[in-house]
Amino acid sequence: DFALPNSKEMITNLVNQLNGSIILILGNHDRRGKQWFLDCGFIEVHKKLKTGNYLLTHRPQTLDRLDNDVVNIHGHAHGNDGSLDKRKYINVSCEVVDYTPIWIDLT
Repeated sequence: DFALPNSKEMITNLVNQLNGSIILILGNHDRRGKQWFLDCGFIEVHKKLKTGNYLLTHRPQTLDRLDNDVVNIHGHAHGNDGSLDKRKYINVSCEVVDYTPIWIDLT
């Protein structure tokens, strides 16, 4: 949930303060079109993104039993993810990571 109901100028200013090339995984409050977010400075915008054995999503996803090696990196659950298998799910909600960027080696 990067944008909520904020203005394009405000979102662009926030993106410009971030380091690196920023990819947005859309949250349930990010209700603008993909192009709107690209215009704000994101290099890519996705509903979900699979990279290697990792699935990046806003909400935790039900993982297919046939895809045993996939780990879901997600937000949305805030701190309420107690029932999720920590080997299969990594919660990166801002409250969980203390509003601080974290490094996850996806290799």
